[in-house]
Amino acid sequence: ICYKFYQLYRYKFLLNPKNNLLEDSLLEMNSYEEKSKEELIAEIERLKDKVALSMDGNTETTTNRWKSVFDKANQGILIHRDNIPLYANASLSEMYGYDSPQEVMSLISTKKMLHPDYDKERHERRLAGELETSDFESKGVRKDGSEIWEERRAFVIDWDGKPAVVSLRTDISDRKRIENSLRSSKEELNLILNSVPVGIAYFNRNKICQFANDQHERLRGIPASRLIGKSLRGTIGEKAYQISEKKLEQVWSGKTVTFENSVINAD
Repeated sequence: ICYKFYQLYRYKFLLNPKNNLLEDSLLEMNSYEEKSKEELIAEIERLKDKVALSMDGNTETTTNRWKSVFDKANQGILIHRDNIPLYANASLSEMYGYDSPQEVMSLISTKKMLHPDYDKERHERRLAGELETSDFESKGVRKDGSEIWEERRAFVIDWDGKPAVVSLRTDISDRKRIENSLRSSKEELNLILNSVPVGIAYFNRNKICQFANDQHERLRGIPASRLIGKSLRGTIGEKAYQISEKKLEQVWSGKTVTFENSVINAD
């Protein structure tokens, strides 16, 4: 038992700060990626409207308009038809480890960038209008053969007078590594917390229950599935919350506090 408690406190001081840092990094990363992507998509939608309203029918002008948007994008952008590359921007060539967009354009087929697990029929279904525009995650293959995780969004535009698929790609390999690290850390911590002979529940900074161990469930008779996602006030009852509020303020400030209280059980 002593060893288990040692592990518990070791993880309390070493693992949890690490998880908090990883979670903060993940939130910041997701926020930046989402803002950057949505700004680009908004600009693309505006250009789509302009193209639709244009009456000159000049395909060269239309293609140049698209290039003016895609050239400066932070996201990797690949345009292809029947897996033949028609356009690649600098962000895409860098993402896949190619020296330049021209090197990507020299590929015989864009399938070289696809992971073996990728659904290769998506391109045909996209051109046929069978797929809605939406984000999805997949693996890609860099020039050196290494794998990357990417988030994609694809849609069809007119390119040189014919339909072509535009593929917006963001490298999310770092995000995936952080998610896997968090998942492994939390699984290990949960295993330890479930082995100690005391009831433990974890609430985040918003006082929302994130975890309750097996002993906590046995003591209170409430399954963890009914507690997770619920507020602290709702899980212990209003009376207990009011009594504990001052003590809890000390806890939220980072202090370790020991006190007794009566809470609502299942029975």
